[in-house]
Amino acid sequence: RRVHGVCSGHGACTSKDKCTCRAGYSGTWCATAITCNGVAATSAAVCSGHGACASKDKCTCSGGYSGTWCSTAPTCNGIPAASASVCSGHGACTAKDKCTCSGGYSGTWCETAPTTCNGIAATSASVCSGHGACTAKDQCSCRAGWGGAWCA
Repeated sequence: RRVHGVCSGHGACTSKDKCTCRAGYSGTWCATAITCNGVAATSAAVCSGHGACASKDKCTCSGGYSGTWCSTAPTCNGIPAASASVCSGHGACTAKDKCTCSGGYSGTWCETAPTTCNGIAATSASVCSGHGACTAKDQCSCRAGWGGAWCA
């Protein structure tokens, strides 16, 4: 059944009696709104707000979410992504069992503290007074001509 308006106002006419539908619509005349779990594909709430409705009742999840309607939040080491203690409190759970560490922390669960010398991060230009490399906690390896615990 043809609906008034070119491609029902939800697409573009690409040739005689041929519509190319915009995202969220389908059918010969783009008159059928695509839905997932009864929510329009064009709604921000579709797929629990964590994905896109690819076709009728078929969500494509993003942000590590999973499940039929993208309602299952990712977990890392069994801890929900939204928990303050996820990734040892030093990172973000970006997909199932995938931590993205911050603040110099490392390790599978961001459990390894950054190496420091005299309280300065090993990656800082000023570590070891700027004259060496921090090779382990509070251990500087000084460049030639510099010495002492902090290469001063």
